[in-house]
Amino acid sequence: VDASQFVLWRQFREWCTATFEGAEDMLRHLALDTTQLSAKRKSIAPVVAEGIRREAFQEGIRREGWMGGVEDLLFTALDVDHDESLTAQNLRWLDIDKRRQRRKELAKNKAMQEVRRRSSHHV
Repeated sequence: VDASQFVLWRQFREWCTATFEGAEDMLRHLALDTTQLSAKRKSIAPVVAEGIRREAFQEGIRREGWMGGVEDLLFTALDVDHDESLTAQNLRWLDIDKRRQRRKELAKNKAMQEVRRRSSHHV
């Protein structure tokens, strides 16, 4: 992995973490366009289990706001099984990144509460 690929991967991970709640949420959003999502929510469970294909991934991330390009390269990098399908297993890193994000947010909130508590005692 060269420096530009590292930067691209980091940007993609940050975008995914900001955009989706986790791997299954990402699959749901990428599988269908937003006009179909609410109408077909009950029938989307198989997509989460079976995964999404290259074209759905490419179209889906662009539709969801990814502007970094190279969607084909990203799909290939994520498709470690080389079966032309992405499942929640391929996107485990997103669940890990979301947990890390939540921990950071909780720690930040706790620190802010402590600062407020201390400053109210000094007044």
